[in-house]
Amino acid sequence: MGIDDLFNQLGSIPGAKTGKGPRHPTQPANEIQKSIDDFLLSYPALRNDPGYVDFLEKYAGAYIENEDQTQIVDILGFSNVSTHIIDMEGPVVNEHGFLIFAQCIYSSIHDGKLTDSYEHDFAFSVTGAEGIYWISTTLHTQNQPFIFYAENFLQWLRNLISAGGIFERPHFK
Repeated sequence: MGIDDLFNQLGSIPGAKTGKGPRHPTQPANEIQKSIDDFLLSYPALRNDPGYVDFLEKYAGAYIENEDQTQIVDILGFSNVSTHIIDMEGPVVNEHGFLIFAQCIYSSIHDGKLTDSYEHDFAFSVTGAEGIYWISTTLHTQNQPFIFYAENFLQWLRNLISAGGIFERPHFK
């Protein structure tokens, strides 16, 4: 299953918005091609994942948010539906060589107060290690290491769609 089929499925998740890249199937956004090209020149290891390159060039970003804003999935990119991948808070690549491409944030609010929160960040290694890496934090647990999660971007996207946009809360030992 290719990126177009997966993005059709992603678009059916309530609250999902998908972006438009320069190779979008129906509404190409040619004006962002140079930004994508420059990004891939800066981080050539990303080209090792053709599904991710297809995502950038066809959809350039996606976002899922439920009605009460307690579940947010931000697949970073260059479109106006997601956070711009270069304009993230902090460095594009962390000190361990990981480039985060998606943030999944889930919160529980009761009586107007935050009672629980967890986040899954997904990244590529720009140091040559292939695959998708994952780090999780909770309201009370920080500083976990990145661990291997999936072989490639399309596998990660299939997992996100299968989960309906909601990855489970991490359980730390």
